[in-house]
Amino acid sequence: MTVQARYQGQDLGAGGGLLIAVGRLLERLQEGEVLELESEHPTVEADLQAWCRRSGHRLLRVRSVGSVRYLDIARGFVQRTLSDAPETGVCMPRRGNTLDVRDWRVGRHGHVTEVAAQSGALAPRGAPVEGGAPGVLFSLRRRQDVWADEVAELYEQAVASQWQASTDIPWHALQPLDPEVELATCQIMTFLAESEYAALYVPARYIGQIHPHYTEVVLFLTTVMADEARHIEVFTKRALANGGGLGIAGATTQKSLATLLQPMDFSIASFLLSVLGEGTFLDLLAFLERHAPDPATRELLQRARRDEARHVHFGI
Repeated sequence: MTVQARYQGQDLGAGGGLLIAVGRLLERLQEGEVLELESEHPTVEADLQAWCRRSGHRLLRVRSVGSVRYLDIARGFVQRTLSDAPETGVCMPRRGNTLDVRDWRVGRHGHVTEVAAQSGALAPRGAPVEGGAPGVLFSLRRRQDVWADEVAELYEQAVASQWQASTDIPWHALQPLDPEVELATCQIMTFLAESEYAALYVPARYIGQIHPHYTEVVLFLTTVMADEARHIEVFTKRALANGGGLGIAGATTQKSLATLLQPMDFSIASFLLSVLGEGTFLDLLAFLERHAPDPATRELLQRARRDEARHVHFGI
């Protein structure tokens, strides 16, 4: 019997990557050719017998020399079927020592199609998909429905601009205010938090419907949700931090916000929330920032306004 390839597995076990290595080596052989595996692992024979039956290869012979086993495996007929061979040799450009999402549209990964295929939906864009992969139906799989060329830029801005409601606001600067001013401030904070609940749940409704082919959009919307969650946190903390307490949740406000959660087209929902709603929100936050009664309130309003500007940009 002629051996075409050899591999020293030493004490590597099936669960430690041995089967992956053996499988890769067998893929390079022709049907019937033999790989000799040298192994010191105590369960290698039983593991290889089960794996060969499942994988379509044949365990021909096992020889023992002391604690070392020599296992001869014949390549079976089976082979992996890919739609295309993997793409190699394509590198992202670097910005100094960093890799930026704005630069990762290279090679096949850089081709954003007008309509995303259902097959292999959960694979990274541009990755070869093996035949037989199941299709996953995403309702938003047309480029014109979700895509914006600036979305990678917005994502990088969002990641770089994340802040902490607990530590990045100068809460120590809060001082007792005139009771009427404190109550008014807390009522505004309550309204802002109400609005941010809607701004959190609207993208949450759609993110699972967007095909991963448009991954930059999905990634950006996760930052929107993180922003809105942080805004809910910081507005609620401000209402509770200085003795004023949460204000009244108005019926008119609740009715208006609830309409955003009704089923509608993603583009319409984005327009109503991110353009009309948050566009107006920007003006409100800027006004409140100018007239904030204390440094902590001014700081949290300024940070929230910067976040909302990205959301409006995407909506537009």
